[in-house]
This record gives sequence, structure tokens and C-alpha cells, in this order.
Amino acid sequence: MGEFMIPIHVREEQDLYSAYDPSGLSFSSDLKEYLSDCVEDRKPGESVCLEIQSDADLDIERLRKTFLLFIEKLSRRNRREMVRSRVKSIRLLGIGVLFIVIGIISANHINSVIAAIISTIGSFSVWEASAQWIEVILALRKRDRILNKLAEAELRMVRGEASETR
Repeated sequence: MGEFMIPIHVREEQDLYSAYDPSGLSFSSDLKEYLSDCVEDRKPGESVCLEIQSDADLDIERLRKTFLLFIEKLSRRNRREMVRSRVKSIRLLGIGVLFIVIGIISANHINSVIAAIISTIGSFSVWEASAQWIEVILALRKRDRILNKLAEAELRMVRGEASETR
């Protein structure tokens, strides 16, 4: 597949990093937003190249380290969200099955309308568990694959104005 180029124009190195991080290893919020926005346009399978355009001398190793820390932080957040979604879906499934079983067992002992309501609540809970697996967890898996691809991104320095390919 092809290469997806993300051009980054830098006037001064300090523009890349957050002024609030004492370690100096966090990207600025503008750069984080820009990178996230650009990645949305990438076609599946394309490798990623960050083309840094600058006349200033940049510490490329600091940039590479910060980029990898940024991707790792996003990956950790994504994995935590995946775990939360799985726990939520399992909880919803368990509640749903419990309500359905209670509705079926109690159908002969209580009002049939109440038993139907209990079973319906269970069905909706199972439905929500399915939605978690079908929508949320699949989207998080896709995001995980994108982040893994980004972790392999090439960083390329270009002096002055660079190509307009994208």
C-alpha cells in the first residue's frame, strides 16, 4: 500500500511541545489535535510518515521520543476503554439473562403483564450488551490498529518548505 504523509510546519521547536509539561515530553494540544485530525484521512493499510518542515534546528530524537510516548498514552487509554466496555457488556448480558430467566420462571406465579415487563427489561439489557460488542468494542479495536500503525510512523526532516503531497 502507499504512504500517508502528514506535513508538520514548525517555526520554532518550542511550538511542538506543551509549555505546561516540566519534562518537555508532551506535544502541544494543537499538535495533538492536528495529528488526530490528519490520521482520520488515512486509508487502511497506508504507512504513516510525519514530514517535519522547518528552518530551525530540531532535536529529532526528542521529537521521536515524544511521539512514541504520545502514541503509547493513547494506546493505554484505548485499552482501558476497551476493558471498561467489555466489563459493561458482560454486566449488561448477565443482568439481561437474569431478568429473562426471572420473567420466564415467574410467569406462572405472577401477573403475566409484569412477567412480560421483566422479560422485556432483560431483552433490552441483552440488546445493549450486543450493541457494546458490535459498535463500541469494534470501534475501539479499529482505533487500536490505527495507533499500532502510527507507532511505526517514519519521521522525516525537511529544511524549509516541503512538498505539498498528502
